[in-house]
Amino acid sequence: MGGAEIRERVRGLANKLMELLENNVLEEPQAAAAAMEQARAIRQEIESLGFLVSWRVQLRPLTDKKPYVEVTIWEPRKNLTPEQQRVYDEWFFRVNGIKND
Repeated sequence: MGGAEIRERVRGLANKLMELLENNVLEEPQAAAAAMEQARAIRQEIESLGFLVSWRVQLRPLTDKKPYVEVTIWEPRKNLTPEQQRVYDEWFFRVNGIKND
């Protein structure tokens, strides 16, 4: 797969991930288990293609029943210096609430 094909595949996967999260994130765990497992598999596939994934959910109780879901795909720059990579890693972990001990 070329770069454009990979990006198109990732775009489609991100849309599917967003749809799965939007429809299942507020469901009972037992009811949403299969869909959330599919969401994890999609995230892993995107990451296997060299991209990073973050997502956030915003509840909108006054307007819609479905939450607002935003999926962000991050494409790490190639050829970062070790210092740039360290700064990028620290930033990414902080923004996405990941503990890096």
